[in-house]
Amino acid sequence: MADVGLAGPREIELDLGYITVAAKGWGDEQDPPVLAVHGWLDNANSFDALAARMSGLYLVAMDTVGHGRSGHRPAGVYYHLLDHVTDIVNVADILGWPRFSLLGHSMGGVLCTLLAGALPHRVRRLALIESLGPYTNLDQEAPAQLAKSIAQMHELRGKTMPHYRTIEDAVQARMKGWGAITDAASRTLVERGLVRDRDGYTWCTD
Repeated sequence: MADVGLAGPREIELDLGYITVAAKGWGDEQDPPVLAVHGWLDNANSFDALAARMSGLYLVAMDTVGHGRSGHRPAGVYYHLLDHVTDIVNVADILGWPRFSLLGHSMGGVLCTLLAGALPHRVRRLALIESLGPYTNLDQEAPAQLAKSIAQMHELRGKTMPHYRTIEDAVQARMKGWGAITDAASRTLVERGLVRDRDGYTWCTD
């Protein structure tokens, strides 16, 4: 069957009561719903190319909290995976979806796996891209892992976001980041992942 592509996208803003989540929607709201969740430091634009090859679905790709155009958690509040899972459920509730399918990429796949395992009655289908489930450690490694996490949180206190003089500089930097990507993929993510300030451009990511 030839690629049809879903109509859209259109911007969606969802008030969860405690934070605002931004999303993009493609397709007809009467079609089977699919909630797409992107990877770490990415955003909803991750699913642009897939949406152009889909048909017969209502696809909503959300910016997870702290990413893209979604809100940031308050200062001193960290981004734990389980909190993201709760956000995803709340997004589905506001969309009025008692049951829906999940499409997760990388970190998003981890979140979708956790949600599907905890609330299987809510999930029709689960599709994962470059993901399988959360990383795990042996029980006896938990104290060392907690100590490492605390040290990393302390290091973040003095860290500042990088700034770029031009959008092109940001595109090149994203291409060379963790998990190198193509120029086209970088431009897609940068379009939704940058914000302008007095020093040029920096990332929306918290």
